[in-house]
Amino acid sequence: MSDRTMRTAITWLGIVAVAALGCIFIIIIVITALTAKNYSGLAGPAAALSVLASIASAAVGALGGALAPTLRTQDTTPPTVSQVNPKPEATNVPATVEPSATFSKDVAPATVNPTTFRLASVATDDASNLTIIPGQVNYDAPSKTATFIPTVSATDTTKQPLAPGTKYQATITAGVQDQVGNALGQDYPWTFTTATPETTGTTPGQAAEALGAGTLPTEGRTSPRAEGETPPPAAGRPAT
Repeated sequence: MSDRTMRTAITWLGIVAVAALGCIFIIIIVITALTAKNYSGLAGPAAALSVLASIASAAVGALGGALAPTLRTQDTTPPTVSQVNPKPEATNVPATVEPSATFSKDVAPATVNPTTFRLASVATDDASNLTIIPGQVNYDAPSKTATFIPTVSATDTTKQPLAPGTKYQATITAGVQDQVGNALGQDYPWTFTTATPETTGTTPGQAAEALGAGTLPTEGRTSPRAEGETPPPAAGRPAT
């Protein structure tokens, strides 16, 4: 049962109780008026009227107190998500990001948790295929901001960076409520993609090192001569 329903039920119970007490007092007054001989120096009917006035004053005060919550203007405005980080559809987001959402009004901290603030990775071949990311949720009342902190697991609260080059979907669900029980109108999902690690080009020196120190290309060169081997004669000269 919501707080609003509970307050309404209590209000009507108060009204019924006051009405019942009023009927009982009236019956007592009638009996008193018929049997009393003296009440504060007054005769029977006058004493009854005096008692009736006192009871009526008390009943009016009690009824006004019971109706006050109903007559008072109720806050019926639901909270909304006014800002998120990272921005929707953002790319090249650092893997160390901790997604956050700021609300339009203060919300009840108990309603902001990993159930109502979820993070999931999105499969590249199926946008509906989501893998829930474990994490903790912190709520800062002064800034009205909830922050999701990815962790190793649901039981291990060590911070865990997100995977690089991956699309994620964060969702604030309608389970979030303000301080008087007004719930978020509907789920608020948004997506972002983490950055892919940069790959640098291979320099000629790195290529040579990969092939082995001192190794040079052999294209256009004859094979090395064995020790003591006579070099071949130059073109156009007889061998000696």
